[in-house]
Amino acid sequence: MRVPVFARHVNPRKQGDAGMGIAIGWFACAGYTVCLPLTDSQPYDLVVDDGERGLQRVAVRSTTQFKDGAYEVGLRTLGGNKTQFRIRHFDHAAAEMLFVACANGDRYLIPTADFVNRSLIRLGPKYARYQV
Repeated sequence: MRVPVFARHVNPRKQGDAGMGIAIGWFACAGYTVCLPLTDSQPYDLVVDDGERGLQRVAVRSTTQFKDGAYEVGLRTLGGNKTQFRIRHFDHAAAEMLFVACANGDRYLIPTADFVNRSLIRLGPKYARYQV
């Protein structure tokens, strides 16, 4: 059994921080130039450049949710304040790639054009070819 790379946190932002760090490290090691947006108000998390395809926007997700033999990745974001609660579903037009960091150390880089889900995907055999 593999030791978890990161664990579920009480504060989901901490888990997101772990996923973001893993994504930045992976892209840097793979030879990409990694750009970090100045604020977090845009629907993507990173901009990367491999020197060939130009700039690509990347949405980063992390998951510890393992069910029925596969990790589940939440794509929607939930948030709000005392007076309202908002659910934002994944916008495929807002990023070219989805990077997923799983708690066991597995990583996936999935073109957003290759899935239609807006709330959740299961990283079973269908997505095995995107494991990096």
